[in-house]
Amino acid sequence: MLVKKFLTILFVISLFSSFPIFAQKKDKDSLQIQYFSPTNPFYLENSDTSLSNLIFYQPISSFTNFAFNSGNIGQAFAPLFWNYSRSQENVFHAFDSYFLKSDSVKYYYTSRPYTEFVYTQGLTNEHLPSVFHTQRFNSQMGVTLNYKVISSEGTYSNQATRGHNFYTAIDFHSKKGRYISLLDFVYNSLNSEENGGLSADDYEDFISGDNSNRLLYEANLSSAANIMRHKGVAWKNYWFCFGKTDSIEVRNYRLGLFNELNITSSSSLFKMESSTDVLSFNSIFIDSTQTRDSLWLNRLETSAGLTIGNWNRSFYIPQIKVGYKQQWNNVSEMNSGFFAAELNKAKDSVSLKANFQIGVFGRRTGDMNAQVNLGKNFRRSNFIGIHLSYGNEKPSFFDNYFITNHHLWNNDFKNIEQYSASGKIIVSPLSVTLEGGYQRIANMIFFDINADIKQSSQSQNLAFLALLHTFKNKWLRSRTFARYQLSSETIRIPQLLARQEIAFLINHKAIHAEAGLLGTYVSNFFANAYDPSIRDYYLQNKNNVGGLILVDFFAALRVGSAKLYFKVDHFNAGFRGNNYELIPFHPLTDLTIKLGIKWTFWN
Repeated sequence: MLVKKFLTILFVISLFSSFPIFAQKKDKDSLQIQYFSPTNPFYLENSDTSLSNLIFYQPISSFTNFAFNSGNIGQAFAPLFWNYSRSQENVFHAFDSYFLKSDSVKYYYTSRPYTEFVYTQGLTNEHLPSVFHTQRFNSQMGVTLNYKVISSEGTYSNQATRGHNFYTAIDFHSKKGRYISLLDFVYNSLNSEENGGLSADDYEDFISGDNSNRLLYEANLSSAANIMRHKGVAWKNYWFCFGKTDSIEVRNYRLGLFNELNITSSSSLFKMESSTDVLSFNSIFIDSTQTRDSLWLNRLETSAGLTIGNWNRSFYIPQIKVGYKQQWNNVSEMNSGFFAAELNKAKDSVSLKANFQIGVFGRRTGDMNAQVNLGKNFRRSNFIGIHLSYGNEKPSFFDNYFITNHHLWNNDFKNIEQYSASGKIIVSPLSVTLEGGYQRIANMIFFDINADIKQSSQSQNLAFLALLHTFKNKWLRSRTFARYQLSSETIRIPQLLARQEIAFLINHKAIHAEAGLLGTYVSNFFANAYDPSIRDYYLQNKNNVGGLILVDFFAALRVGSAKLYFKVDHFNAGFRGNNYELIPFHPLTDLTIKLGIKWTFWN
């Protein structure tokens, strides 16, 4: 009954607030700087730093991407949206949400130097400082620096986490705009203790509701840690000809050449120093004579190609792009070459983007990926879009040769074949986005109830329908999200996800403040269990989790160029008992309080 009342209230608020008479499009507290990404260095985007877009430190729990912590920052997490991909080195991606990578680096273009300091203090001995700086030396060259620290003792036993993230990026545009060069360096380190979840005896007390000594429960692993490192250098170059320009903002070139070079080194170690009463997890490694105590990957990747496009007054549109990419790895069987082609076409209100990639050399010979995106604007910025994709890829090298101290397999899996189709409609006057889709996978690879790797003999299917509504006026902001999804038995995700944010705003002269609630609902489901030794999840049919509502409270205040914020995660902890979890054996954290400051400077 409580869940139904909660969802009914959210629906009424969302319906009432959707009327255009209540909407206000302009944000009075808006300070924007421009940037471009390395995947599209020809188009400047706006970065909104207003108070209403202040991001609290939840790297794996955003408004539209549901993924929940296993109990502590730094541990692996299970996404509640299904996005299957087992054709790459999956083990290295368990902690991607806490890492900076070259493809996420942004190159900023500001008229003045811009600096930002952020510090968050969690009352569970959690410290999260970061510093960001960007400036242009002149109209041709700019630099960006970003450094973040993670330091947390965790809520429960054996959850301490330490981490560093750093990147620096330099961009150069020649005086006449004929040459663009982008260079970045990234470094990440993460040491996170792994408690393995509650021990079997304490878990029985947990699910029965006996939570008198919740913080003193015995952990599955008494002394274990994830130790991960990642560093890389990327250098991208673009040359243009058959055209001229007066500035880097106005160009009319037709033909371009590009070259990219990426060098990365990653290492991953699961280390355990003492045994427990349960299975002892030791190291993760691949079948190699060079090492038996860690998983590592050194990669050199280079690509080159040709672009044909045209300039308008603000950015370059590469209509046709063809290229070749080659990878070299310390694991020789993973050497591969790809041929890629891309087509972009935009005319009036219609846009078409198509990508095609095929493996032509090495282990990934015959791999194929194709995507088509078609979009059309209509009637005052409304939008309708269609996405189609097809993939036929070999399993990852690690799926065939993955080894731990108690998992060993050597398989010859069939290719994984994926089909997907989805559509999106954006109704701007109502600020509503409706999205739906279908996905089918043949020969899906998964871990069964014994945490042994298997390949499904039957196709797996997923269908979903999602609604996102955003509303804002002078005194109120509302964001509503709901997603209903149906899947095959092997795909373990909740059928219903819903999230509602309500914030009250004050924007009067020098006062800019907001306070509100964020509610999340996840329906019951048999979530996959987590196995630290494989850094992945396996099927289980005993523990039904979910069926809960999480409520967060937040408040923020702008004072000059500083923004102060306060947040209470899981504000309703204990209201209906304490046995809440989204991953078996890993209780969700209790009520936690965070304080922070975000200070920006235009030098």
